[in-house]
Amino acid sequence: MCLGYIAGIIDYHNLMRSLGTSPTVNFCIPNQVTLGAAAARVAQYLVQQPQHDSFIAAPAVTLALYQAYPCGGKSKARKKKK
Repeated sequence: MCLGYIAGIIDYHNLMRSLGTSPTVNFCIPNQVTLGAAAARVAQYLVQQPQHDSFIAAPAVTLALYQAYPCGGKSKARKKKK
């Protein structure tokens, strides 16, 4: 169920971008990233960000994807490791 939910968030995001409606929190997942890998990044983010426990899942998933896959740049998680 989790993979399907994350896939729905990604699909909706891509639909909005294709219609020229730029989301305010924009993420760009590279083509080579699998749904499973993206879901793992979302799960890791949610464990590290417990403030999202009581919120609606869609914004938390979007923020997790943005942190992992920002458009035009390196992920913030990777930047922290350097």
